[in-house]
Amino acid sequence: MKVRDRYDWIVLGTHPGALVSASLAARLGLSVLILPFGLPLASRRTGKGQVFDPESNLILGISEDGLNPGLVLQCLGLGDVASEFLMPCRGQGRVRPQVLTPRARLVLESNELLPFEIQRELGASASTQLGLDQALKNYEADLLAFWSQLPKDLILREPISIESKSKRYTYSLHRSLEEMRKKLLAGTRHAGWLSDRESVGQLAERIGVGDFTQIARGLYAGLASTPVEDPHLFDLLLLLNVSRTSASFRGGMSAYREFLIQRALELGVHYSPQAECKRIFIEQNQFLGVQIAGAGNMILGDRGILGCSFSRVDSTLIERSSGWRLPWQQKKIPRPEPIGWRFTLTLSVHREAIPEPMQSRAFWQEGGAPPLEIEVLEASDYGKADAENQTLFLRTVLPFELETLDRDYQRRIAGRMFRQATELLPFLEYHVTEIYPDFRGNSQAVQALLRSQPQHSVPTLDHHSPVDLNDELTRLYGFPSLEAIPDPLLCYSGQGRGPITEVEKLYSASDESYPFLGSLGGVIAAIQAVSEATRRSSIRRD
Repeated sequence: MKVRDRYDWIVLGTHPGALVSASLAARLGLSVLILPFGLPLASRRTGKGQVFDPESNLILGISEDGLNPGLVLQCLGLGDVASEFLMPCRGQGRVRPQVLTPRARLVLESNELLPFEIQRELGASASTQLGLDQALKNYEADLLAFWSQLPKDLILREPISIESKSKRYTYSLHRSLEEMRKKLLAGTRHAGWLSDRESVGQLAERIGVGDFTQIARGLYAGLASTPVEDPHLFDLLLLLNVSRTSASFRGGMSAYREFLIQRALELGVHYSPQAECKRIFIEQNQFLGVQIAGAGNMILGDRGILGCSFSRVDSTLIERSSGWRLPWQQKKIPRPEPIGWRFTLTLSVHREAIPEPMQSRAFWQEGGAPPLEIEVLEASDYGKADAENQTLFLRTVLPFELETLDRDYQRRIAGRMFRQATELLPFLEYHVTEIYPDFRGNSQAVQALLRSQPQHSVPTLDHHSPVDLNDELTRLYGFPSLEAIPDPLLCYSGQGRGPITEVEKLYSASDESYPFLGSLGGVIAAIQAVSEATRRSSIRRD
């Protein structure tokens, strides 16, 4: 494919949110170019045939809730052919997150069954006092309508040509959510879950249901893909609402990104997978274009969007105006800082190791400790069937600290993750056939760790020969610095900064945008970015 000299919309990076923006812009008649940025991250198979996928695979908005297509389906223009899109998905329709603790097993069932789940684990009185099932029922229609409305103005627009205007338009999701919250609050007597200040922990303490705090932490960590010690009630309510349109993609997030790129190509988007973005040009703090390595000419771009963290592009930004301060010198917009990064183990286990009521995804987060995610899948989801074994992905979030890059630290974390899994899934240790990366090596540090743990907590299987532990961990997580950790592994928290960056006409649709909305945050930022660009442009009717 020959790259043009100019595009209306240039996507830098392959975050799913930015890739959704490519399809949105193309559907509006814009010329679009996708350029990869940063090192790719993908699932892999080990030498013994195990699947290893370092990314959490729960995508909000790519399924149907029985009433409306999810937000991603709408943005991709697949609302009327959703069944074709959903074929690569697992758990289509409704993914029911399960929270596991040593004392509780709670599945986020439909509104009709959720009261029975809460009553079984916490008692009828606690269920009534919490009012979670009633809140979901009362506000479900209004919240779903809010998310469904976001892309409608874009989808109905005529094809456009970009012409810059001086007036800047910004769209605040937080302001819109606050207006909706106040509107709902004025029309209901059940106001607890609409509080803008009360947290889950405060509610649990006020009504004397302390166990609910741990359950809510697990739900939030699973749906937002990031841990929060004490989430706000309204934030959790929003995530529980959109979880009805969730699914997992067969083949993991790398396959999902490939699907989004293919959808964009079908809409006429240009994609240069081997091209390397060498420079991003700005003039008087406005995005101007990019230069590809090996090409002398600049590719002009009316607007661009980052599918990576802004810190990744600092070294490539070139200011063409003399005397103009570079964006990072202005510091107008605070940059979100990662709170941690994801660490994953793969376990191959006998099928009888998985209890029958076990859902495909479960979460556990103790107070003050990192969350544990357990994903149960078939090897066939990644292209290879296994009649005897199933695959478990154990994932946690390590602090964004230099200590976490140390191999001994990673071994200790791996051992703790395994012990947690055996607490939640009894007798799991007797059914493990393979672990990757294998933390059961024969170094003195690991042997000392094994001797210090209870029997069977970190087993060494007789038929399994020791492996070069340092080699496995180095290959997977041997990052020379925190800055070298790939973007898809980074975790953020808080409200985020939406689609705005330090550079005019350069937007962002990544995990930095709206961390409190999980995977849906980047998609919403994509909608806002394209919407902001069209509102600042004149419409040319053919």
